[in-house]
Amino acid sequence: MLLDRLHQSQPARIVNVASHAHRWSTLDFDDLQNERRRYWMFGTYGQSKLVHSGMVGTHLGQDEGIFTRTIGAMARLCLRRPERGADTPLQRVFL
Repeated sequence: MLLDRLHQSQPARIVNVASHAHRWSTLDFDDLQNERRRYWMFGTYGQSKLVHSGMVGTHLGQDEGIFTRTIGAMARLCLRRPERGADTPLQRVFL
């Protein structure tokens, strides 16, 4: 649907953003919405990833229990803030 707009806006780019989380799952083309198998947060998240954009401290897993919340809170101290999450892919595109 955007192909005409991309041609009109040249030079234009399509940027896919994801992470190493793809290693937690396999892509099931017959169940892209993950409706037939048991939900697992990391597996479902990983299924949506293709390209690593850099580490970003989000609130992923904040509803998953004390262990996951604690690890997430500690990781966010060292990771890029969500407002800066697009810095890496933007830098790669425009360099």
